[in-house]
Amino acid sequence: MKSIIQFDGVFKTYQQGEVKVHALKDADFQIYEGEFVIIFGASGAGKSTILNILGGIDRPTSGRVVVDGDDISQLSEHELTNFRKEKVGFVFQFYNLIANLTALENVAFASDGLADVFMPSDILGQVGLADKQHHFPSQLSGGEQQRVAIARAVAKRPKFLLCDEPTGALDTVAGITVLNLLEKLNRQDRCTVVLITHNPDLLPMADKVVHVQDGEVREVSLNESRKAMKEMELS
Repeated sequence: MKSIIQFDGVFKTYQQGEVKVHALKDADFQIYEGEFVIIFGASGAGKSTILNILGGIDRPTSGRVVVDGDDISQLSEHELTNFRKEKVGFVFQFYNLIANLTALENVAFASDGLADVFMPSDILGQVGLADKQHHFPSQLSGGEQQRVAIARAVAKRPKFLLCDEPTGALDTVAGITVLNLLEKLNRQDRCTVVLITHNPDLLPMADKVVHVQDGEVREVSLNESRKAMKEMELS
């Protein structure tokens, strides 16, 4: 398998007044193309810092972050903008849809100007929202809005999806629907998925789990017999 992501000795330090906060300390791990990876840890462990650096939203203080062959820690702001637009699909806990655009328009907006993208109507059909494409976000349930957000992220055919607690604002039924969709995108379309969570119930669905505690990668574990969503019991 081809390595698509490599964190190599990554540190991230924030200055808060006179205090230095060490959000990441010498983080190392690799992600291979087509994997479903969970970054797991408690609140404040450093999960979101990893995701933000991986997505080119933030920069490491030191270390290398190689994504699809490029050391993104060395890219200019303009190059990072293009990197995010062309290669990264973001799915957040809160859907960040544009309120005055329909579901179809929200999906189309994210991939505007890019080549080789999915048709917005087709991708909304894939997430089960063919009949809701002309609805505005206020006319959709939370689970439906999150599915629009996933369609928006996937429409531009990104190299990988970064998912920040994507079921955190959903009830159990809607959350399972969203997780089933992510699993389908990974297994059938071979999309590389990186999901951060503090929920241990989700760990069996991953190929690889990166355990983060106090800003450190404490362990990288592999699931040799990864479970399908239909085999799991989520509370």
